[in-house]
Amino acid sequence: METKPPYQIERLETPMQLDALEKEWAELITEIPEAPVFLSWEWIRTWWFYFGDHRELWLLTARDTQGRLLGIAPLLIERQRIGLLPLRVIGFIGIGLTRPVNLNILTHPSDPKGILQAFLDFLLGQSKQWDVIRLFPMSKDAEICTLLNNGNGRFRTGVKTVNAYIPLPDSWDAYAKTLTKKLRRNLKYFRTKLEDDYPGGVRFAYLTDPHGLPAVMNKMEELNKGRWVSKKRVSNYAYSNYSAFHEAFAMLMLERGWLRLNQLIVSGN
Repeated sequence: METKPPYQIERLETPMQLDALEKEWAELITEIPEAPVFLSWEWIRTWWFYFGDHRELWLLTARDTQGRLLGIAPLLIERQRIGLLPLRVIGFIGIGLTRPVNLNILTHPSDPKGILQAFLDFLLGQSKQWDVIRLFPMSKDAEICTLLNNGNGRFRTGVKTVNAYIPLPDSWDAYAKTLTKKLRRNLKYFRTKLEDDYPGGVRFAYLTDPHGLPAVMNKMEELNKGRWVSKKRVSNYAYSNYSAFHEAFAMLMLERGWLRLNQLIVSGN
């Protein structure tokens, strides 16, 4: 009879413990190519710095008998109320204003089910520490959904995923072939019209200099606020930590070569 490999589950509770995990986290995530940037150490650590107040860090790690890091569950606990009922809710780090998508529990591909089961067993064994587990917005193909659905009716699962990105091919021509004929025609028409309306004043720019990032981020914030004002709604940039978080994380991405920040500039605006 095959036995489950033992995993040591540890709960990290302080930013210092999170900081110490940086190198191992990077090594683990290289084994999981489908992991979104929202599960990187850089995102999690930056988010916690700006939004961790009034929340409790509940980040779980799974290690094998040799101490090798094989799994990370980036979780937190926050206090919520439903009516008059106070609840301690476990959720993913990153929830709230920043609206990440396709969240998941990081598991080494050698034994994803076994690692997830070890995390779930640990959480259930700590049930006096929390009242509700709400894991969203989760990747629709997350393996833990299967485990929860096999939980003898103790769990309720559902899928509601909004992807805020599209995968891009290597060239514009290759991407254009994926579009409808009408959309390709409209793109050509509006670009031509813009260049006719602002002769010599239309250009595309690609940010590579970190010193130019604050100005670009400020412009993006200005455009975002203007868009929401036109809809008579308030932009998330109205919150100072939201703006600071995005600038800090953008700088990290630029330093690591992850950021592709393109600008369309019209008449210098």
